[in-house]
Amino acid sequence: HVALDKLLLKNDFDSLTVKSLSEEIGFSRQYFYRAFSDKYALVTELFEYDVRTGAERFFTLRAFYVNTLELIFEKKKIYKSIFMSSYSSYLYNIIYNYCYELIKTIAELSLRSFSKEQDNRLRLYLLGVCTMLERTVTDSEHFTKNELNRIFFDNVPIFLEPLKDETVTKDYI
Repeated sequence: HVALDKLLLKNDFDSLTVKSLSEEIGFSRQYFYRAFSDKYALVTELFEYDVRTGAERFFTLRAFYVNTLELIFEKKKIYKSIFMSSYSSYLYNIIYNYCYELIKTIAELSLRSFSKEQDNRLRLYLLGVCTMLERTVTDSEHFTKNELNRIFFDNVPIFLEPLKDETVTKDYI
């Protein structure tokens, strides 16, 4: 994360190469390719690492969400550069799909199931939340972490109400 952060001060994400990443980190390109298939896989791993780190710190869906927001804002330069690159839609989809799967898993573990209509509402709702996060990270709009938290939880559609305060352990992530 530190090496990527440092490189993004000089370059945008699209112009980063595996060679420059490897040199900054201090290992060969061969070693890099043993760990990651490309720079996009590195970013996917970075996001998943941030999510796992957030998962280790939480016991409720709210705490998980707040901790994940904190990690994204701590690494805002990295996420901003990626959201402004050709990789933007891929990162957006990773975040969206992870949120969707998390909520669906919590519902299933709580012995709840969503109707097709509820599932469609959830998908539309998450598209909106992810778009607000993307716009905040790229500075095209500004929502504070508190506003994003409030928007996500205080305006949760009624079908998600039972999930707001469910206890969730890191084993579910």
